[in-house]
Amino acid sequence: MPKKNCWWILLAATLLLLSCASGENTSGVTTDGDKLDAEEDEFPHSEIDSDVETEADSAEVDDDGDVDATDADEDGESTDDEDDFDLEDEDLPEEDLDEDGADEDVIDGDMLEEDNEVEADNEEADTDENETEEDSEEDFVCILQSSIADHKQPCDEPPNPWLTQRRCERYEYDRQGRPVWRGTDWDCDSGNNSCHIWVYDDDEGKVTEGYDAKCDGVLDYGCKSRTYDAMGNLLLEQWIPGCDGQVNSYDTYAYDENGRLIAENPCDDPRRHSDRQGVATYDENGNMTRWTESLCTGEIVSCNVYTYDPQGNRQTEVWDLECDETADGECKAFTYDENGHQLTERWDRNCDGVPDDYCSVSAYDDLGRRTRFEEYWCCRNILPEAEPCFTGGEEPAREPQCRNYYYDDYGRLVREEYESSCTGTVYECVAYDYICWGEEPTDGDSDQEGNSNIAWPEHFCGLLRTGDSHCDGEADQCQFVAPNPWGGVYDPISYLDDECDGVPDVNCHYAVFDERGNLLHSKGDIDCDGGWDSGCLDHIYREDGILVFSVYDYNCDGSTERCEKPTYDRQGNLIYMEVGFSCEDLPFRCTVYTYDPFGRRVKQQDDSDCDGVADGTCEAYFYNEDEKRPYLQWRDAECDGIGDSNCLYSTFDDQGRRLTWWEDDDCNEEAEYCQSFTYDPSGNLTIDEDDEFCDGVEKTCFVATYDARDNRTSSFTDRGCDGIPDNSCTTMTYDENDQLVSETNDFDCSGAQSSSCSTYELVCY
Repeated sequence: MPKKNCWWILLAATLLLLSCASGENTSGVTTDGDKLDAEEDEFPHSEIDSDVETEADSAEVDDDGDVDATDADEDGESTDDEDDFDLEDEDLPEEDLDEDGADEDVIDGDMLEEDNEVEADNEEADTDENETEEDSEEDFVCILQSSIADHKQPCDEPPNPWLTQRRCERYEYDRQGRPVWRGTDWDCDSGNNSCHIWVYDDDEGKVTEGYDAKCDGVLDYGCKSRTYDAMGNLLLEQWIPGCDGQVNSYDTYAYDENGRLIAENPCDDPRRHSDRQGVATYDENGNMTRWTESLCTGEIVSCNVYTYDPQGNRQTEVWDLECDETADGECKAFTYDENGHQLTERWDRNCDGVPDDYCSVSAYDDLGRRTRFEEYWCCRNILPEAEPCFTGGEEPAREPQCRNYYYDDYGRLVREEYESSCTGTVYECVAYDYICWGEEPTDGDSDQEGNSNIAWPEHFCGLLRTGDSHCDGEADQCQFVAPNPWGGVYDPISYLDDECDGVPDVNCHYAVFDERGNLLHSKGDIDCDGGWDSGCLDHIYREDGILVFSVYDYNCDGSTERCEKPTYDRQGNLIYMEVGFSCEDLPFRCTVYTYDPFGRRVKQQDDSDCDGVADGTCEAYFYNEDEKRPYLQWRDAECDGIGDSNCLYSTFDDQGRRLTWWEDDDCNEEAEYCQSFTYDPSGNLTIDEDDEFCDGVEKTCFVATYDARDNRTSSFTDRGCDGIPDNSCTTMTYDENDQLVSETNDFDCSGAQSSSCSTYELVCY
């Protein structure tokens, strides 16, 4: 039973443990056209018909009179970015419940991840080594430096500087060894990129933590408050997004006379973030034997049943979907060594006693620290008697993964090694380096001045997105993008990492820009084998930055498949475009562009024989007096001033934001497709209402919400526009610098289980 004021010990141990995080890249997968660094005004859905959206975008005319194919965001149209985030589950309180009789996994109904157990094995050692003696003359401060070398080499060889991530974290502690401040430096040389603060109220048993956006010592974003009783039990958790005292939502927890968790209840809060509450049942030895989840209405939805050996180690976990004492969900079994360390875990999807999908094996040293962890996503890899693994008919089981762990004399994790398919071949290393001041626990990891001995290589930085399609903690695909600092559709570096091992696998892309931000070269490598083989493009400019030629070599074999030659007037407006199969041959297509005195494009017309005289199909644009974008545009086959097809109508507010959009395919003044747009006071698009036939019957609304800093925090699809979410419920979280951190998608908006998850991380290579 915890003693008085032990609530902060649990928190300190957990937070200190986080300083040993491996720094693995955590991001996800995007489809073509997705922006990893999504702008604040992008709308999180792609439900609008792609042809319709293309027509709308292609018809846009920007402030300079040029056709703008990327205006959808500020105009209020839908984009292809499907962002799903989780605002409230960013930092849940399960770690505070361990000593109170409820494991982390109980609240979610899932077993603890093996990675958490590895860290937990070292939690006590880390805490002891990092605590400050009460008579110390100065606070204890540590910097954790981590490096990841993703290359097909042994760990003792020099890392590849192009594939090395390093991050520094600096913690400050109070006299009781509790963290009060954390600064994170993503490249270990440019100062703090983000900060986190903890504030303790010992009289009230309360801890408040949150982000310090400016690293100036002031809580200003993403706050959370936890209140504990004298026994260290978590009683109340409150989410305060603005750190202004305004509670967004809260959870309450109840315990029995022995201090064991018996209930988690978000239902008392009318603004609850979850519609499920849980109740725990224990045996005479204090082991939790059942966790029952029910809706806030009281309807029971599922049960998890647990059994234990005489030593209190959990032996089985059974998912009882109907709570009728029938194993109809999934069964898990565990074995342990004589010291209570878990040795194996086996999953049995149909609960017939024969493992199938997942098996793991762990090994420990004499001090009880895990030294090796083996994961097999098909138990037949190690158990011939196992049943065929379940793949869902979608993809084969993943390759096995093994990890080796190494510790220093103080029990701190100093290195991890990842083996490819558990064959003994190391493909990734994670090294941890500690530098400490104050009560120095070790003398081996820094020089006499307390500076790092690591020579940091030159690097590039970008956003890494890790996709977890089942929200099971296992990354399915990663994507890295170094964003274009000038904006635009071309990014300097991007690739897909199918195994999330830090090695580019497919769709490698590289682009070069001049000092003005003009694209000079762009090329792709489909299989990322070092040979550029797709999408080569060269732009040639005059000395004043005006584009002269665009040369396309689709296969990157040195031949030209397409050449574009633009001509501009003195105001910089595009007035003539020639397109040929090469830059030497005569063009096969030409277009003439015409503008009004305000520089707004009013007409574009084909020049069929490229003689400089417009003689083909026209497209016309019409404007209100003080608007820069057309309220009407159409296609005029005869160029007689009468629209024949693709009539597109828009209305705008005083801020230039589009309010309505409707399409009349045959220009007979009968719209076939309509949209309307609603914005919040900050100008963020909150509702995109689509009316398929402009009759008010088949309507679909895409709804988004934003925080006080204009970050989109949630979105959903409302079919029928009745205010009830129907599908694609997404939630998003951000760090103190408004950088996207995570997104979670609940496809059917049931709240029962997330369909897919993604996390985002700024990394440097």
